[in-house]
Amino acid sequence: MRKTVFFAAVCFALSASAQTLRVDSFALDSLHLVGSYCEFSAQRDTLLASDWIKTFWMKIDGKMVEFQSGKSDAEVEKQLKNKRWRETLKTDDITLLLNLVETGRGDDSVAFRGYIDVQRGGIKKHLLVVGGCGA
Repeated sequence: MRKTVFFAAVCFALSASAQTLRVDSFALDSLHLVGSYCEFSAQRDTLLASDWIKTFWMKIDGKMVEFQSGKSDAEVEKQLKNKRWRETLKTDDITLLLNLVETGRGDDSVAFRGYIDVQRGGIKKHLLVVGGCGA
């Protein structure tokens, strides 16, 4: 009987730990980005970065996860013209939904605010972010 209870407890603990989703902050310089890039933060902690082309990074459950954008340049330009940035990024088991609104623009920079939804299975994190892209 004790072995059965112990086995059930271990299975439940493993199942519960597989259902976690932790978004960690990271140091932007750890990516060694050269040139233009984007950075989005919550309470001054970097949560998402991009090379402003097609690659995005987020630290999830202690590991850097890389996402690739599937948007064409024309789609990106159309959204930016309307002062919006909406994008869905996926890996094998994680989906990011970016929903950003432009709040300012400079000669070679643009600022945004909005949210990022991070989802794995039935777990979803809603993160309010500010940030932008610049050269």
